[in-house]
Amino acid sequence: MKTDEKEFYTVKELADLLEITTTTVYRMMRRGQIAYYSIGRAKRFRKADVESFLNHCRTVNKAG
Repeated sequence: MKTDEKEFYTVKELADLLEITTTTVYRMMRRGQIAYYSIGRAKRFRKADVESFLNHCRTVNKAG
C-alpha cells in the first residue's frame, strides 16, 4: 500500500513524508502543533489532520 493511500501514519512515516526527523515530529506533538491519536504506546496521525496542519503552516509570499 502506498503511503499516500493510508488513512493513518506512524511517527516515522510522517517524518519521511514531511522530510523531517522523528525528533521534530515528537517535538511538534509535545508543543500541540499537530493532532495525533495515542493508542497504548503507539502514536498515529490521521491523513486529514496532517493536511490541516500543513494548510495551517502554509505561507504566501506577498512581496511584489
